Amino acid sequence: MGTIDIFFQGENIPQFGTIEADPNRPIGEVCAEVIAKHGGGDAIVVFVEDADEPVDVVVTVAELSKKGPVKVHFHRCRHVEVSVSYGGQTASKRFGPGATIARIKLWAAVHEFRMTPGDAAEHLLQIKGTTDRPSSSTHVGSMVKCPHCAIVFDLIPHARVQG
Repeated sequence: MGTIDIFFQGENIPQFGTIEADPNRPIGEVCAEVIAKHGGGDAIVVFVEDADEPVDVVVTVAELSKKGPVKVHFHRCRHVEVSVSYGGQTASKRFGPGATIARIKLWAAVHEFRMTPGDAAEHLLQIKGTTDRPSSSTHVGSMVKCPHCAIVFDLIPHARVQG
């Protein structure tokens, strides 16, 4: 069997990177290799994308790839406190740093602010006080640095072009 591509983001890695790994290699070893290249120290933990708890570092790359492409996040924060404001209300929840912006938007729009999925699709998250609108595949942890493991978003409508 050949190698498996692992896509990663992290506390010091805002853009997705990729590394090839032997399927039988523990994810902890892959993590150590990435940390050696990008920095971060011994306190880094590994999260599978959209998981709220860290993965055990002895889990092999092959085990992780059974669920699809291997996407992980390396971070010192074990969780990120996310707040989303919309219509004069604010909702807050803790997510693992590998949570995608798409997952956070779905939680906020549909579950907290009671939008229909169709209405939610017409909105996006913008970092409060900025014009930064991270893409739906971005991991929330790539936008925060330990020890400040929190971020605030506004849920805003997509710009509509009237024709």
